[in-house]
Amino acid sequence: MTMTPERLAEIEARANAATMRPWDCNKSFGNYPDGKFVIESSPADFRLICEMGHSHPTQSSGEQSHRDGVFIAASRTDVPDLVAEVRRLRRLVHAVIEYDDALRDLRFAEGYYGNGAHEAKPASARLGEAIVKYQAALDVVKHDRQEMNS
Repeated sequence: MTMTPERLAEIEARANAATMRPWDCNKSFGNYPDGKFVIESSPADFRLICEMGHSHPTQSSGEQSHRDGVFIAASRTDVPDLVAEVRRLRRLVHAVIEYDDALRDLRFAEGYYGNGAHEAKPASARLGEAIVKYQAALDVVKHDRQEMNS
């Protein structure tokens, strides 16, 4: 399946509509039946998101329910992070494609029109714009790499 901009926007809209703040998966106590797991928002602004029962009868301790709950709870922050990463990578790919197209146009124009005839100037201007966009995209990647290494 191709991730269209519309599909990415739908995913982001669902994530934005969900209860904000990170979620957590905990074994239920108090008002909730013992042995179940609950997905909750942060303790500062407690909100029950959902209850998880034992989904696999062969695992009486609820191990699978807990793993499922951890996955669901993590999705609150994982999904927005993944959407942002897809958008960042698409910007980078677009910048690289623009740069490559502009470079090909410039080489063609210079080769076809000799040593820099006036027809090569639009391609040269386009290349300059593409280089600026390409450098901005590379700066994003360098910044991301520095954050990952710190």
